[in-house]
Amino acid sequence: SAVSNYMLLTTLLTSIVERYDCVLKQIDADARHASDVGGAIPFRMGENRPEYSHLHTGGFDCPMGFDIDLSPSEWRKLARKAVRADVVGPAPNGRQSVSDIVGLFEQRQHQWHLRPDVESIRPQHARWNASHPATGDPTCMRFVQVIREHIQCLGLGNEANLV
Repeated sequence: SAVSNYMLLTTLLTSIVERYDCVLKQIDADARHASDVGGAIPFRMGENRPEYSHLHTGGFDCPMGFDIDLSPSEWRKLARKAVRADVVGPAPNGRQSVSDIVGLFEQRQHQWHLRPDVESIRPQHARWNASHPATGDPTCMRFVQVIREHIQCLGLGNEANLV
């Protein structure tokens, strides 16, 4: 049913955002630990332009990759930047960020409410489709807003967190 679908999508998107929160906390903990022991963090990077894809072996011995040691603050900044691209965007290589997917979910819900057959379904789901008294938003749109608020709580939009 419509309610089941948007509840499942809401749960999935919320779970994804919560997982990224765990990743960010681990990044901070790893950087803090490396800083406390005065160590560098090894990092491997490589060239990923399509014209060089034939040179990649896919293993740790790939000639297109090289290893460097990063300070804990450099590593933290780079790792958080990668997560930020996945969550807030722009995501690399034409992929959609989590925020992009939330936007598509929101568009889907707006379009669903504009369908003529929704009027006949609405009485069956009156409690679920009721509008919020203060905003007039349907319940499903309030869920979208909650997901957006969870994304904001990750602190990825604040450049101070990337220093």
